[in-house]
Parts: sequence; C-alpha cells; structure tokens
Amino acid sequence: MSCAMNIIPSIFNQNQVDYTLIGGGADSGKQALPVTCVLLNSHTSTFRNIVFENLLSINFDSIISIEESSRMFNTDQLAHQFPQVKFMMFQEEVTVGDKINIAMSEAVTPYVLVLHSDFCSQKFKVTEKLLKSLIKLDNFCTVPKLNDYDGKTIPVKFSPDVNKSVFSVRPELSFNDGDPTLFAADWCGLYNRQKFTLTGGFDYTITSPYWQRLDLFMRSWLWGEKTVISSQLEFSYSQEYESCENTIDLSYLRFYLKNLMPVHKGNGAVIPKLSFIPFKFRNKCGFTESLSQFSDARRWVAENSTLFKTDAATLIQNWSLTGVQS
Repeated sequence: MSCAMNIIPSIFNQNQVDYTLIGGGADSGKQALPVTCVLLNSHTSTFRNIVFENLLSINFDSIISIEESSRMFNTDQLAHQFPQVKFMMFQEEVTVGDKINIAMSEAVTPYVLVLHSDFCSQKFKVTEKLLKSLIKLDNFCTVPKLNDYDGKTIPVKFSPDVNKSVFSVRPELSFNDGDPTLFAADWCGLYNRQKFTLTGGFDYTITSPYWQRLDLFMRSWLWGEKTVISSQLEFSYSQEYESCENTIDLSYLRFYLKNLMPVHKGNGAVIPKLSFIPFKFRNKCGFTESLSQFSDARRWVAENSTLFKTDAATLIQNWSLTGVQS
C-alpha cells in the first residue's frame, strides 16, 4: 500500500473537477427562502418525480440535484420536466465531500440544506416556518433526526471521547432538541454556507467518507463553530441505511494530523516538532513519507493557527465533563 498523499488543501474547493450543470433557468417570481437544497441522489432512489414535486413545494431559492452517473441517461428529460432544478453531473469519480463543496460554490444563498433523495419520496415534513426558525440559530450545521425505513431511530448524536488514550467517537441514540453532535450523520443538515467555506469545506485528499466528514466537523468545533441536533427536522429512509466504515487507514492519519495533533497555546495552535516521534510509531509508512506528511500538517496548522479556538484534548474534556451548550 502506498503511503503517499496529496498536499492538504489551503483554500476552499481547491480540487479542480470536471462537471456539467444543466437546468435551473426558471424563476417562480416569489420571494424565496435564503436556502439552496442540495440533493444527493443514490442508485436506490425511486419515484423521482415525487421527490422533485415535494422539494418544489418548499420555496427554496434553488435546488441542485447531484446525479449518479448511472442515471445520466434521463437527466435531459427531468431537466425539461423540472426547469427550476439544476442537475449536476460529474465526468469522473469524486468523493461525496467534493460534490458538496462544488454544490456549495454554485449556491448563492447563505444557507444550504443537504438531503438524500431517499428522504423525499414520502413523509416529507420540512416546512418554511421550520427552516426560518433553524436559520435564526446560525449554527455551522443543524442536523436532523433520522429514522430507518422500519421507523427505528438512527444515531445522530456523536460525542468525542478517549478510550485508553485513543480518540474515539461515541454514538448515542437518545438526545434532546438542541444537543450538540460532533458531526452530521450521512452528510445531511442545514449548513451555514459562509462558515462552511471559511473552514475550508471537505478535504478532497481524505477519501474515506467517514474520516472526510469527521475531519470537517471536528475542525469546525476546534475553530469555534457548533453543530446541533433539531428534533423537529426529521427524515426517514425508504431503504435500509448503511453506515460508513471507520477503518484506520491513510485517511485516518490525515484526520489525526489535522485535528488531534495541534496543541492550542496562547492565541493559536501549533504541532510541536517532538510529536513527530509518536506519529511515526502510529503509522506503517516509511520515515521519509511520514516526515513529509507531518511537515505538511505543521505547515497547514501554522497557516491556520489563529483560527483554532481550542484543541482536541480540551474539547473532549469539556464535552465529557460539562457538555457543550447549544
């Protein structure tokens, strides 16, 4: 296995990806919500007409439908049938985080609601009144309550923890409205677009969906932002929910370097030089590649030093002892 990784991106949406955007030319003329809906389509989604009809019943400023490559054959027909919707198609394999980054760059509204198409074919409970109330919270992200196709609640509350000096994430089934969560389950939630872009968005060099998602949200907490749960915002899957693998791999190493190694001191964060030794023993990469990754992470942390408001150790300690108030 090669240990080589791309350099940590320094700016939002740094990865150059070829994509096509069609449709979205119609304007209802109504005063729209300051929200763009970004729809993550999957090969299991059905009844697409109903999905778009449900979404169009909400007065979103725009709708961006991120298409699966296998469904590109009927996109022209859908674009003709639903001229208000923008259909985004990619000519290459890219991560989900990359797709969301690009959709964020196409959106012009201050808020973006990321959903799965699987949520929108039945029992669609989003209202304009609810979205307006969530906008007022001005969180980095407000995440929904999620149910499996059989009505069973899926964990959406995740807390950082330490088990035998090793970082871990603890899922919890029970939660209260407004409780903090470390990250958004399955990418979904109402994002503040400006805060999203200022934190750099999803890191395309982290290819594992689990660690890519956790990297952004952990970074947002370390940089002083909040993600909370809204029990009023609720969605249900029409198919079986599949959780992401959290295998310890190169993606984890990048997450570890960027989020667990920085130490907050004074007005900023640093990765101490001496921490290279424990990092080298944590991974199976050679000395040269380990040093290269470590040096790249130190550069990235130095560039963003003043944006860190805390470090992982302090965040975990405060979270586990007193909780984080929303």
